[in-house]
Amino acid sequence: MKETWILIGIYLLFLTLSFLLRKVILKVNPKWLMLIIPAYLVSIYFYFDLVVRAHQFLREEGIYMAFGHSSLLLIELCVFAYISALVMLMNVFYLRYKSSYA
Repeated sequence: MKETWILIGIYLLFLTLSFLLRKVILKVNPKWLMLIIPAYLVSIYFYFDLVVRAHQFLREEGIYMAFGHSSLLLIELCVFAYISALVMLMNVFYLRYKSSYA
């Protein structure tokens, strides 16, 4: 049960940071989008790499969490985070497109 709450916390932190970035993306110059969006997608990978390394460190220290073989639940959460990021980016592009023709 504690693993579920940990996964929810990891995802909520990801969503909070994503929505803060969303505010920035809506206001930024379109030239910066070509730099911010790839950096955002790459940073998701590094965020979950940090989470997996923290899990490995805790396991070495004797604190065990059942995320499955090869941390399968963390990998699934990472995929879900990428899907959420793509939905958010599509929404941002829609709002920017809509505001430019309004």
